[in-house]
Amino acid sequence: MKRIVRRNNVFSEAVALVFAADKGGEVQVAFAIDGKLSELHERAFAENGGPKKMGFLKALSESDPKNQIDAIVGKQTAKAFPLRADVIALRRAQSDGEAAVRNTIAAAERGGKGNPASAALAMAQQNLATVETMLANYPVRPMEVYEQKDLLDEALDGAKTRLLITSNALNPTLLHGGVLRQIDNLIGFDVAVRIQIPAAPPSDAGKNEVRYDPRSELAKRFHRGSPVLMESQKRSIYFLIKDRGLAVVTNRPFFGDPFRRSGFMFVSGTVIRDPEMVEKLYQKLTEPAVRKRG
Repeated sequence: MKRIVRRNNVFSEAVALVFAADKGGEVQVAFAIDGKLSELHERAFAENGGPKKMGFLKALSESDPKNQIDAIVGKQTAKAFPLRADVIALRRAQSDGEAAVRNTIAAAERGGKGNPASAALAMAQQNLATVETMLANYPVRPMEVYEQKDLLDEALDGAKTRLLITSNALNPTLLHGGVLRQIDNLIGFDVAVRIQIPAAPPSDAGKNEVRYDPRSELAKRFHRGSPVLMESQKRSIYFLIKDRGLAVVTNRPFFGDPFRRSGFMFVSGTVIRDPEMVEKLYQKLTEPAVRKRG
């Protein structure tokens, strides 16, 4: 071979599974492609230093955010966590229930009256609803990384009195026009919406005159004369509080983080549904601002 005339990168969609040792800094990354583990990709990734280059080692070696989250929510709230084995068992039952619904819904839709698949689908949906109700009845529990968006959607769809969300940025792909319409709808129903992010860097001024800029769009929104968009300090822990029935505390911002160079992070979070716990956290977060105004 004398020379390379052309080179193309070919990407395959995959799910990365990151495994960290309980003791020590060993990290293994597996890849699932089309639902099957690929030893070839796992070996090639490891041999070329993939875990270190992609930031997995650094992210997993950082201090566990759970300690920060527990300190914020309070010792009593942290002590109310259910047994980990119980949560894992419910999550497995939820996964099995979702699979049962997916596997029977097509047959149920094709069949007519008296179709056995329709009865099977109804039973699967009922079982899934029972498991989801049991999960929702926990006053406080760990947040799974994949459910953060669902919790955000729940808050945007169902807030009745107030909604507080904190982030480190407003990524246009996360706070898009659809989310803006949800916020407008909440304001129209007299919901006090507050979104807190750090001040925009001076270098960003004037760059968003043509393309969609969620920051400038949010700056136009007000609830009873108070701005929806509020400036705050750069954070490492973020919050979502809906009414008195839902609070989420996590180390992953809800609308993006421009300060992270790596796309991978070890996500930890807590979901609180006990009204008293939610209110106590809300007061804790808003109390400094109240004191400053006084």
